[in-house]
Amino acid sequence: MEKQLLILLQKKFQSRNSGFGDDYLIRIIRDIQRYDPPLRARVYTVINTLDDYKWDMDPMEQLQYAVYTAKVEEFRTSEDGILSYAWELGGSDEKLIKPPTFEYQMRNGEIAELHRTEKHICFVPAGYDGKLPGDIVPMQQRIAGPKALMSLLHVLVVPMVRIYNAARLPDDYDFDDARACGKAGIEKLLNGDKYFPGSWDWWMTNETVNGLGLRPKATDMAYDKPIEKPQRLDLEFTFHVTPDNSIGFLHMHVFEKSLLTKNYETMSPLINTPVYLIENTAFELDVNEDMFEDEEVADLEIRKVDDPMEKGDLGMDILIADFEREDGIKVDEQFMEDIDELMKGDLKEDLDIGEWMEDLTESESDDSELDDDKDYGPPIPLLPLGSVWEQKSRPTLKVTLIKVLPGKVRVRNGGNLEYEMTDKQLLSLYRRIK
Repeated sequence: MEKQLLILLQKKFQSRNSGFGDDYLIRIIRDIQRYDPPLRARVYTVINTLDDYKWDMDPMEQLQYAVYTAKVEEFRTSEDGILSYAWELGGSDEKLIKPPTFEYQMRNGEIAELHRTEKHICFVPAGYDGKLPGDIVPMQQRIAGPKALMSLLHVLVVPMVRIYNAARLPDDYDFDDARACGKAGIEKLLNGDKYFPGSWDWWMTNETVNGLGLRPKATDMAYDKPIEKPQRLDLEFTFHVTPDNSIGFLHMHVFEKSLLTKNYETMSPLINTPVYLIENTAFELDVNEDMFEDEEVADLEIRKVDDPMEKGDLGMDILIADFEREDGIKVDEQFMEDIDELMKGDLKEDLDIGEWMEDLTESESDDSELDDDKDYGPPIPLLPLGSVWEQKSRPTLKVTLIKVLPGKVRVRNGGNLEYEMTDKQLLSLYRRIK
């Protein structure tokens, strides 16, 4: 398989002048292997649609664009995408895969701000182990490992409203304000004195702090470059797009390119997505609410949360109903229509789905209440092996059911890649076509 993938990447990204030798492409393949099977499949599907290598295209830019496209498509129909959308509207953060740590820190006054605009704040990445002032993260990989800063001058820029990740951004997101906020923070680090944690002088004049040897060495820098104070800033602006994000709250990385660290050098190039690629990509990044197929969603009064500290419940259960169809939760009619003709249910009374639905309909039409002590349960669908399913929101994406496991299924897509999903995800996001 690796040989086939190498041939694909050679066609798309390699030429004599591209700098993408076979060893580097194999590293890219292994970086992609870090992702879950569905995302891996999407990445290679997008790469396959790209034009073969052209001399006037930046191969790294093309690769990052392809991976970003795949991440966006995967996120939009994922459980995390739906849960985070509800959270952005003011719902609970209890079920988010990545916690919105920055929201907690802003609420508790735990962020050492470098600069603030009306829309953003910036600060040196923090949260290492409390040994450094402001809990900032060391820039040395030999100390902090993969958590180390990507540059000796490195800040994060966080919005003042709830946004989960760059896989879905508001149409009016102010990239310019975020970049300006980050630039102002870097300038303060460049010009700060030796008492200013995270500044140039602080790194270069403090031999040790709390037992940590902080003065940078050439071996701490990317490609062992000499350490020289920049006369002019040359900044990079990136996002870590899910699933490569560590925190469930949007944060732009802003860092000085002339002072890149060893951690940046060894980091997968797929993790840092340039902001300009995201800013100039014409994606429909909003959640398609039609996928929920709940009438209540259409009637949901959406209230934007202007204060990141504000919390509330604006229908979390409605938004994730397709993922939580448990005993006692009413199954909507559209969902039942989708599966009624496809599968059979098996209750204790040996009723099939049709009979169960007729009994339930008759009970409701007579205005009689169901006996709370009786276990009606929802019908348990039997998923036939070999059946073919298409994604409701993107009918061109089809999978074949090849194995049923407890609470989940294994499917094969059109590219013969196999992966697993929960049975609730299959029934919620796909419809059977044969």
